[in-house]
Amino acid sequence: MGISNVLERSKLFLFTIVAALVLAVIFVPTMFVHATSIGTNVTVTGTTTLSGNVTIGDSATADTLTVTARLAADLDPNANGTIDLGAFDLAYDNIVASGTAYLAGLTVGVDGTFTVGTSTANTLTVTARLAADLDPNANNTIDLGSYGLAFNDVFASGTLHMATSSLVNTFGTSTLFVSSTVAGYGSRIIMSNAQGTGCVALYFNATTGLTSSTVTCLDN
Repeated sequence: MGISNVLERSKLFLFTIVAALVLAVIFVPTMFVHATSIGTNVTVTGTTTLSGNVTIGDSATADTLTVTARLAADLDPNANGTIDLGAFDLAYDNIVASGTAYLAGLTVGVDGTFTVGTSTANTLTVTARLAADLDPNANNTIDLGSYGLAFNDVFASGTLHMATSSLVNTFGTSTLFVSSTVAGYGSRIIMSNAQGTGCVALYFNATTGLTSSTVTCLDN
C-alpha cells in the first residue's frame, strides 16, 4: 500500500468524522426540542426560558403546581375581567398587600367580619351612594358621631324615632329650629299624651302665637 493511498484514506476518515459531528450538532437539538412527552422526573438547573403557550398539568383535580421560588415579575391574566383568583369552594386564606386594591365590585364574605383601617389615623371615603339601610349590629350600642367628632347637618325626610331625646350643647345654647321651606306652611311639633292615647300638636302663629290642637298620631 503506497503512502498516497494511506493519506487518501486518512482524509476520508477525517471527513466522515467531521460530517458526523456536523449532523449531530444539527439534528440532536432538534430531536429534543420536538419531544412531546417525558415519562420520568426532570430536574433543570440554571435559568429556563419557555417560549410560546405553556400548559402545566392535564387534570385540574389530580395535578398540583408547587411554586417554591418567589415571583420576580407581575402575575397578569391574558385578558381583562375573565380569570378568577380562587373560587367559593377553593378560596385563598389571607391576601396580604401593601399597595392599593382596585376592585370594580366588592363583596365581603358570607359569614365574615370586615374591618376597615388599623387606627384612628386612617380615614374612609365613600364616594358611592348607599343602596341599603345602614344598621348597627345590636340595638342601643353604637353612637352616630360623638361630642368631639360630631356630624354637621343631618338631612332626613321621614320620621326620627328616638327612645330618649336630649339636646345637649357643650359650647353654648342648644337650639331646636323647626321650619318649612314651602310657602303658606308653618311648623308644628307633635307630642303624644302621657297616657299614650292621643297626640297634641303645637303650632306657632304670627297672629295668635303658640297654639295647640289634638291631632292623629303619626305612628297610628
